[in-house]
This record gives sequence, structure tokens and C-alpha cells, in this order.
Amino acid sequence: MKNFVRSNMAFIVWLVLCMSFYFLLFHGAMNVFLVIVIVHLISLTIAFSPLGEWAMRLIDGVRKIEIYGEVSYIYPLFTEVYYEAAKHNPKLSQKIEVFIKDEAAINAYTYGSNTIIITRGALESLGEDQMKGLIAHEFGHLANGDTRIKLALTIGGGFFSIFYVVLNGIIRLLNFFIRVFYFKTLLSLYNLLFVYPLRFIRFVLVKTIWLFQTASALLIGLGSRNNQYRADEFACTAGYKEHLLSSLYALHEMNIIGSASLMEHLKSGSPHIASRIARLERMN
Repeated sequence: MKNFVRSNMAFIVWLVLCMSFYFLLFHGAMNVFLVIVIVHLISLTIAFSPLGEWAMRLIDGVRKIEIYGEVSYIYPLFTEVYYEAAKHNPKLSQKIEVFIKDEAAINAYTYGSNTIIITRGALESLGEDQMKGLIAHEFGHLANGDTRIKLALTIGGGFFSIFYVVLNGIIRLLNFFIRVFYFKTLLSLYNLLFVYPLRFIRFVLVKTIWLFQTASALLIGLGSRNNQYRADEFACTAGYKEHLLSSLYALHEMNIIGSASLMEHLKSGSPHIASRIARLERMN
């Protein structure tokens, strides 16, 4: 439990921020606030269940490993790394499965308690030792308990987006009906009494949502970067330091892109590859 809280402190703070935001909006209508809390609790229950993990796989468009060449290549590597990772964390789930995402990007990631995703780009570009390093890193995420939060953020974030769309839709609908039912001869008074207040309310709503979403992205990005470092440490402890370093060196050479803005960097859920390499090189 302590390890879970440490890995997901950013998410816990984000959830408190969400509830505080809803309370400020609906403190005068506690029934509405209670409904929102209940909906979030239901979404978290689903996210932390096998149903949420299955739904995320469906949304993500991943597939099972069925092609013989992929089966014969991935499963021996997976089994070897799992055996070593389980030595360091005996509570690691025995139901972990590997799935393939058919995209060119070189990547591997996890969510839920039993899902590791490897892209076709990684399969075709990295060697066996490099793949072992990536898999060990993903086992680190599963061992640290930070992988179920992606599901919670997807479901909870989706609810928040729906909530925003509904509120903004109500304002647009009111604005439409006022324009339809008031005479043009009252245009000046109508603008003063209705259009301008509605536009102001919409402006405040949009800016508030933007501020909240930006703060959430920064907060979750910070937590995600820390979790990447901890997953690297797990892979190192499990005996795959050089394997992971090799894969990161390869990614560092392949992924040469334009520099991101400060805001984009802060929102990013992954630290710069060079920073991860430097940290690993300093580990004994």
C-alpha cells in the first residue's frame, strides 16, 4: 500500500483537485456533488477491475501475439525477464500478458495489472537484449503499482470532458433560444441583458476548464516522470541495466526531433531519454 501511494501521489493529488473543483461548483447543490462523487467512485472501481483493463485494450486497438514469428521471439524473452523480476517482487501478477500495437513508433508501455504493450516498431528495430531491457522496465511499472492509474485517468478524464461539454452545450443552447425569441428592435437591451452575460459565463467556464486541465497535465506529468525513473531502477535491480541502457541508447539515436516548448516538456509523462541514460549510468 505504501509503495502504491508513493507511485501514485500525483494522481491522488489530482483526484483531490477534481473533487475540490466540483465542490466549488456545486457546494450549493450537494445532491449534484454527491452524484458526481459516486460516478467517480464507480469509474475508479471499473478502472481498477479486469473490465477496465479489457476496455482499455479495446480502445487502444492492441492485439494478441498470434503470429508464429512473434510468439517464438517474444515469449522466451518475456518468460526470462519475468522470472528475474519475480525474484525481486514475488507479488508480481502471474497473469501478465503481452500485446502488440501495430504502429511504427518504437515504444513499450503498460496499464492495469496484467498488460504490457509492445509496438511493431520496437519489435522490428530492437535486438533481443534491448527488448529484455524494455520488458524489465515495464515490469518495474507493474511492480511499483503505477500502471492502473492510466485507466483511471482515461475514464475519469472522459467524465470530466463530458461534464465540460454538457455545461458548454447548455450555455450555447440558452444563447440560441434567446436569439430566436427576442425581437431585433430590442437588440441593444438584449445584448446587455443576455448575450454579454452568457458570453462572459462561457469565457469564464472555458478558461477555468483550461486552467484545471493544464494544472492536471502538469501534475500527472510530474508523477509519470518520477515513475519512469523508478521503473528504470527496478530494471537495473533485476539485472537488466545494460540491456535497458542499450535500448535507450538506440532510442536516443533514432528519435531526433525538434525541441519541445517548456510547457510541452512539463506536461510530458516521460523524461528526456538522455536524462534516463545519465541516471542509469550513475547507478552501481
